[in-house]
Amino acid sequence: MLKRNAEEKIIKWLKEGKKSLLVYGAKRVGKTYLIKKSLAQLNVSYIEFNLNIDKQVKSLIENAQNINDLIMSLSLYSNIKITKNKTIIFLDNIEQYPDIVDKILIFSQENSVKFILCGSLDMDCKISDFSLIKYLDKLSIYPLDFLEFLQIYNLADDTILKIKQAYYEKTKLDEKLHQKLLEAFRQYLIVGGMPEAVVEFQKSKNINNVIMLHQGIMACYKNYFKNPHDKTLPLYFPQIYDLINTEQNENDLKYKSLELDKLVRFEKNEDKILWNRSLGLAIPAYKLDYLSSPLGLRTKEGVFRLFLSDVGLLTTLYGKGIKLSILEDKPTNCDKLIYANFLAQELFAHGYDLFYINDSIDEFSFVIEHEGAVICINSNESKTTANVIINLTFNNDNIKVNNDVISYPIYMISLLKENINHYNIIKDIDFSN
Repeated sequence: MLKRNAEEKIIKWLKEGKKSLLVYGAKRVGKTYLIKKSLAQLNVSYIEFNLNIDKQVKSLIENAQNINDLIMSLSLYSNIKITKNKTIIFLDNIEQYPDIVDKILIFSQENSVKFILCGSLDMDCKISDFSLIKYLDKLSIYPLDFLEFLQIYNLADDTILKIKQAYYEKTKLDEKLHQKLLEAFRQYLIVGGMPEAVVEFQKSKNINNVIMLHQGIMACYKNYFKNPHDKTLPLYFPQIYDLINTEQNENDLKYKSLELDKLVRFEKNEDKILWNRSLGLAIPAYKLDYLSSPLGLRTKEGVFRLFLSDVGLLTTLYGKGIKLSILEDKPTNCDKLIYANFLAQELFAHGYDLFYINDSIDEFSFVIEHEGAVICINSNESKTTANVIINLTFNNDNIKVNNDVISYPIYMISLLKENINHYNIIKDIDFSN
């Protein structure tokens, strides 16, 4: 049974949360499983409605005049007693009826019933009364990152501790351990972090089974685009999803900025195109005009790149031959593209907005803001970028520090996270004198 980092956050909400909770992320990343596992772990009373099936629940919520009315209606519909201050109402696939979120948040204000909403969309864009957002806690779920993936090898706790210690102290990792971790990293590139694929790989170690699961997941995504719950979704979404991959597979190994004139005028449809991000299917990186903080104000309008949300899906799109070459540690013409996608996936899952400067994949670097500093991240050891405070390199080598460039093994990108305690407590100002 896979353990996810998000479990602790759900359990903390179950114990302490006062607002409604929205758990969102791409389809098939394990949202529903995590919620049910956490509820069972604490033996919490709950009632679940799957809005793909329980379509009548929408009208019950819309027609309810108050929380008591809603409790009575849902109890009669389900034939299950709902008790105030005890039973949690769990609404799965909330993206089917996003217009009912406002009503749910109004009911949440009474604090007598807790709601868990689960779906593939961040509901901020669907809340019509923005004053209600304060009644909603949110948790995004992503594919397993590399450190989560390592649990399938049953590593001892002290081994994980050694990896973290080497990263934070910038000291070389034991070479034998480093090589084993690189081998695990190569396996992660072919499997990715979709829970079904990870479980299947752990059980069978069969690459064909993993590929079949990946193909099923991608077919699910494309079918979702063809039959959108929201009629404002453009019909060309499947082509945009395909375009992510063709843009990454240029023969000259260069990304091209996404030229959406191939499909539509970008200016009129940017928000819809970036729904790929809202749905958790793609990761955008925005081109910078120049390097200066805050990065969000330095972007080149209308120019960005999209990366797939899961590197395992990407290597499946590239074909079984590429996967086998990765496993055997043989170079391929897609290595730089795959490494860039892996870095994007890890950084995005850890809460970073992604930016870049150069168009060429050979010169490609991500730029992020980390604890107030502008940091350049690349996989080319010799490359440095001016006008940034820190240059970090993540490649296949062991840890080393060379002048102003710190080089880490690429799998250690999972350890680059914001320090949540940084600046949490601000010193009082003493005006007494």
